[in-house]
Amino acid sequence: MTAKDLALYDVRRIELALMWSDPGTFFPKYLRSLDDVAAHRRYIRSTPYSEYAVEYLSDLLWVRVSESRRRNLIHGLNAIKSILRNRNAGMGRIPEATVDRLFELYQHFVFDRLETIRWSVSAILKGNLLRLGQIKWLLNHYQESEHVVNRLLRYPAYNPTVADWAREMLVREDFIERRSELLGRLIVSLLTRCPRKREACQPPRSFGRSTIRPARLRRKAV
Repeated sequence: MTAKDLALYDVRRIELALMWSDPGTFFPKYLRSLDDVAAHRRYIRSTPYSEYAVEYLSDLLWVRVSESRRRNLIHGLNAIKSILRNRNAGMGRIPEATVDRLFELYQHFVFDRLETIRWSVSAILKGNLLRLGQIKWLLNHYQESEHVVNRLLRYPAYNPTVADWAREMLVREDFIERRSELLGRLIVSLLTRCPRKREACQPPRSFGRSTIRPARLRRKAV
């Protein structure tokens, strides 16, 4: 190896180590495909959140999908997940356009044959507010995947459509093993709609054959 080759090698190592600091410069230079993402994933994990980084990696995923190839899909999804986790809580909500991109990935991969891919794509949507049409898509497909059910039960804010779905599931006694989470959706609904007069917002006393006992009766039964 010549002195010039050694110098180029050193520059490459330095730039890869600095990838996290300037994805706009170094992502296009070193991440040309998901194969590069897999090879350099340890550098990507430290990359702070930015819309550019998420959308750039999303584009690489769609290129791989368009090629009808599956190699390193999981590394592309995990890279996006890592960058989203690096997001500072004080940054506010992720822009709707970026959430739309994430939701498109979710729709495509949430029914994938590999469990690792299903879990990864479910995580990238976690904590994001969705458009009404996107929530309706979840409601139309909740019977097909536990990951879709998770996104409904763990929706990050009150939504009347999600609350109505949770109420219907309780009445029908579906998802009995997740009854507490369904009730949680309704409690969020009550606290959100009646922040000042919570005493006027009593939860329904019964759902189907199951009954919620008033607190005063529970105390007497102890």
